[in-house]
Amino acid sequence: MEKRNVLAIIIALALCVSLCACTAEETSNTASDTQSKTVTFTVVQEGSAGQYADQTIMYDPDTMVMYTYLDGRYAGTMSVLYNADGTLKLYSPNTKYVTFTVVQEGSAGQYADQTIMYDPDTMVMYTYLDGRYAGTMSVLYNADGTLKLYSPEH
Repeated sequence: MEKRNVLAIIIALALCVSLCACTAEETSNTASDTQSKTVTFTVVQEGSAGQYADQTIMYDPDTMVMYTYLDGRYAGTMSVLYNADGTLKLYSPNTKYVTFTVVQEGSAGQYADQTIMYDPDTMVMYTYLDGRYAGTMSVLYNADGTLKLYSPEH
Protein backbone atom coordinates (compact mmCIF):
# COMPACT_ATOMS: atom_id res chain seq x y z
CA MET A 1 0.00 0.00 0.00
CA GLU A 2 2.89 2.37 0.83
CA LYS A 3 4.41 1.79 -2.64
CA ARG A 4 1.08 2.80 -4.22
CA ASN A 5 1.03 6.05 -2.23
CA VAL A 6 4.58 6.93 -3.24
CA LEU A 7 3.81 6.07 -6.87
CA ALA A 8 0.67 8.25 -6.78
CA ILE A 9 2.67 11.17 -5.39
CA ILE A 10 5.37 10.79 -8.05
CA ILE A 11 2.76 10.64 -10.84
CA ALA A 12 0.94 13.71 -9.46
CA LEU A 13 4.19 15.69 -9.28
CA ALA A 14 5.20 14.63 -12.80
CA LEU A 15 1.80 15.65 -14.20
CA CYS A 16 1.94 18.99 -12.43
CA VAL A 17 5.41 19.77 -13.74
CA SER A 18 4.54 18.71 -17.29
CA LEU A 19 1.21 20.57 -17.43
CA CYS A 20 2.14 23.80 -15.65
CA ALA A 21 4.40 26.62 -16.67
CA CYS A 22 6.00 28.48 -13.79
CA THR A 23 6.89 32.14 -13.87
CA ALA A 24 7.99 34.52 -11.18
CA GLU A 25 6.24 37.86 -11.01
CA GLU A 26 6.27 40.63 -8.45
CA THR A 27 2.96 40.95 -6.68
CA SER A 28 1.55 43.72 -4.59
CA ASN A 29 0.13 42.92 -1.17
CA THR A 30 -2.21 45.90 -1.45
CA ALA A 31 -4.00 44.71 -4.59
CA SER A 32 -7.25 42.80 -4.19
CA ASP A 33 -7.13 41.37 -7.72
CA THR A 34 -4.70 38.92 -9.28
CA GLN A 35 -4.37 39.68 -12.99
CA SER A 36 -3.82 37.05 -15.66
CA LYS A 37 -3.94 37.44 -19.44
CA THR A 38 -7.53 36.19 -19.70
CA VAL A 39 -9.24 36.88 -16.36
CA THR A 40 -8.96 38.95 -13.22
CA PHE A 41 -9.56 36.98 -10.04
CA THR A 42 -11.09 38.75 -7.08
CA VAL A 43 -9.49 37.80 -3.75
CA VAL A 44 -11.92 37.09 -0.91
CA GLN A 45 -9.59 35.73 1.78
CA GLU A 46 -5.90 35.26 2.49
CA GLY A 47 -4.20 33.42 5.31
CA SER A 48 -2.07 30.51 6.40
CA ALA A 49 -2.72 26.93 5.35
CA GLY A 50 -0.42 25.39 7.95
CA GLN A 51 3.32 25.70 8.28
CA TYR A 52 4.08 24.87 4.64
CA ALA A 53 1.83 27.27 2.69
CA ASP A 54 -0.04 30.55 2.53
CA GLN A 55 -3.48 30.43 0.96
CA THR A 56 -5.44 32.85 -1.21
CA ILE A 57 -9.13 32.17 -1.89
CA MET A 58 -10.48 33.94 -4.97
CA TYR A 59 -13.15 33.77 -7.65
CA ASP A 60 -13.63 34.61 -11.31
CA PRO A 61 -16.21 37.44 -11.41
CA ASP A 62 -17.38 36.36 -14.89
CA THR A 63 -18.29 32.81 -13.84
CA MET A 64 -18.33 33.12 -10.01
CA VAL A 65 -16.28 29.87 -9.85
CA MET A 66 -13.99 29.82 -6.81
CA TYR A 67 -10.30 28.88 -6.76
CA THR A 68 -7.52 28.64 -4.23
CA TYR A 69 -3.84 29.38 -4.65
CA LEU A 70 -1.33 27.85 -2.25
CA ASP A 71 2.11 29.42 -2.03
CA GLY A 72 4.56 27.08 -0.33
CA ARG A 73 8.17 27.40 0.71
CA TYR A 74 9.43 26.22 -2.68
CA ALA A 75 6.50 26.38 -5.09
CA GLY A 76 2.87 27.35 -5.54
CA THR A 77 -0.18 25.77 -7.11
CA MET A 78 -3.79 26.62 -7.91
CA SER A 79 -6.95 24.53 -7.82
CA VAL A 80 -10.66 24.93 -8.39
CA LEU A 81 -12.82 24.51 -5.25
CA TYR A 82 -15.65 21.98 -4.99
CA ASN A 83 -18.89 21.56 -3.08
CA ALA A 84 -19.47 18.34 -1.14
CA ASP A 85 -21.59 16.95 -4.02
CA GLY A 86 -18.72 17.40 -6.51
CA THR A 87 -20.09 20.52 -8.22
CA LEU A 88 -17.94 23.61 -8.61
CA LYS A 89 -18.03 25.96 -5.63
CA LEU A 90 -19.53 29.31 -6.66
CA TYR A 91 -18.92 32.63 -4.94
CA SER A 92 -21.74 34.11 -2.91
CA PRO A 93 -21.31 37.66 -1.59
CA ASN A 94 -23.29 36.82 1.57
CA THR A 95 -20.90 34.06 2.67
CA LYS A 96 -17.84 34.58 4.88
CA TYR A 97 -14.97 32.53 3.50
CA VAL A 98 -12.11 31.22 5.62
CA THR A 99 -8.87 29.50 4.70
CA PHE A 100 -8.56 25.73 4.87
CA THR A 101 -8.23 23.87 8.15
CA VAL A 102 -5.12 21.69 8.37
CA VAL A 103 -5.64 18.06 9.42
CA GLN A 104 -2.08 16.78 9.08
CA GLU A 105 1.33 18.04 7.98
CA GLY A 106 4.59 16.26 7.46
CA SER A 107 7.21 14.95 5.14
CA ALA A 108 6.22 13.13 1.96
CA GLY A 109 9.64 11.70 1.36
CA GLN A 110 13.04 13.30 1.14
CA TYR A 111 12.10 16.13 -1.21
CA ALA A 112 8.51 17.17 -0.41
CA ASP A 113 6.30 18.37 2.42
CA GLN A 114 2.65 17.34 2.49
CA THR A 115 -0.37 19.11 3.99
CA ILE A 116 -3.78 17.43 4.25
CA MET A 117 -6.56 19.98 4.79
CA TYR A 118 -10.25 20.64 4.27
CA ASP A 119 -12.52 23.51 3.30
CA PRO A 120 -14.55 24.28 6.47
CA ASP A 121 -17.44 25.54 4.34
CA THR A 122 -17.90 22.31 2.34
CA MET A 123 -15.79 19.77 4.32
CA VAL A 124 -14.09 18.72 1.04
CA MET A 125 -10.54 17.46 1.65
CA TYR A 126 -7.46 18.48 -0.34
CA THR A 127 -3.77 17.61 -0.29
CA TYR A 128 -0.86 19.91 -1.09
CA LEU A 129 2.66 18.72 -1.88
CA ASP A 130 5.41 21.31 -1.71
CA GLY A 131 8.46 19.90 -3.47
CA ARG A 132 11.84 21.49 -4.01
CA TYR A 133 11.04 22.43 -7.62
CA ALA A 134 7.25 22.15 -7.95
CA GLY A 135 4.09 22.20 -5.92
CA THR A 136 0.87 20.35 -6.60
CA MET A 137 -2.57 20.29 -5.07
CA SER A 138 -5.43 17.86 -5.48
CA VAL A 139 -8.85 17.17 -4.13
CA LEU A 140 -9.01 13.81 -2.31
CA TYR A 141 -11.36 11.06 -3.50
CA ASN A 142 -13.04 8.05 -1.95
CA ALA A 143 -12.65 4.65 -3.62
CA ASP A 144 -16.07 5.05 -5.28
CA GLY A 145 -15.01 8.30 -6.99
CA THR A 146 -16.90 10.69 -4.71
CA LEU A 147 -15.09 13.54 -3.02
CA LYS A 148 -13.59 12.72 0.36
CA LEU A 149 -15.23 14.79 3.08
CA TYR A 150 -13.63 15.59 6.43
CA SER A 151 -15.18 13.81 9.38
CA PRO A 152 -13.78 14.52 12.86
CA GLU A 153 -14.52 10.93 13.89
CA HIS A 154 -11.83 9.52 11.55
